[in-house]
Amino acid sequence: MEWPLRRRVWVGLAGLALAGWWAFALRLGAWDLVRGPQDQLHLPAGEQAVWVATLAFALPAQLLLTLAWGKGPTRTPWSAGKLYAVALLALAAVHFGVLGAGTVNDDGPAYLFQARLLAAGHATAPPPPDLVHFDYSFLTVHGGRWFSYLQPGLSLLMVPGVWLGLPALPILLVNAAVPVLARALARRLAGDAAGHWAGLLALTSPWFLIGGATVEPYLPLLALVGAAWWAVGQMARAVAAPVTARWAAAAGLAIGAVVVLRSVEFGLLGLAFGAHQALRLRAAPRRVLLESAALLVGVAPWIGVLLAYNHAVTGSATQVPMLLP
Repeated sequence: MEWPLRRRVWVGLAGLALAGWWAFALRLGAWDLVRGPQDQLHLPAGEQAVWVATLAFALPAQLLLTLAWGKGPTRTPWSAGKLYAVALLALAAVHFGVLGAGTVNDDGPAYLFQARLLAAGHATAPPPPDLVHFDYSFLTVHGGRWFSYLQPGLSLLMVPGVWLGLPALPILLVNAAVPVLARALARRLAGDAAGHWAGLLALTSPWFLIGGATVEPYLPLLALVGAAWWAVGQMARAVAAPVTARWAAAAGLAIGAVVVLRSVEFGLLGLAFGAHQALRLRAAPRRVLLESAALLVGVAPWIGVLLAYNHAVTGSATQVPMLLP
């Protein structure tokens, strides 16, 4: 497909704007996102640099890409597999190239500590000999145990990467699905053109490229939410009861995985699904009850994982490590 001159100009300008974003952000130290005690009530310099660079360069770049295609193509130019591959390559380039396979925040090392413990078959470690010099955010010593009090979901995801010597690799593999899921959901809601733009804008978003390339739970959370609602959509469209139950269980697996990643968001997602089911209850009560039961089957294993982890760390299945006195 040959591009007209107007499209080439818009895409070229968008490329220059994105290059300007990277140069400007790097110059201002945008990768220094570690928060100190003085930063808890305001944005540290690194985050301010990201905001300024995004407003000055990234948003105009996405506007230029929108202008390049007008109302969008009649069909999506890339398959889901190609879009996923491009997203994965982009995240790998940022993680290993720009960030040097390191972390840009203060909870990254805590997640890595937790992942290495889990990879070795442990939830805690003996306390260090000198607590003063080993003091670090999100790590604590309680009851003779040294552990990270963060939720274990992200660290569990990292375990295969720890075994391979590439701890962040599983995170990149999951995060690369975000543009694909964004495109699929937008296409279902608003058609092919909307799906194209959702995928393209997600792929070129600096928030996706930075957040997806770091050891943070937010992009995996977004991927799980997208997967859950895709499964809910398939569940609602299914006709046969076995197919409905399978998609409901798949949605439950995605929603349940959120509980070991971010418990607050799990509660919000559960409320959203409950509201979705309540609106359909009068029209099809038996179907809704079947879906809800299948969803609980999908959620249950993750609840078990979290309770087992809590018990291994604190000695009580119901005691959340972060809420220890």
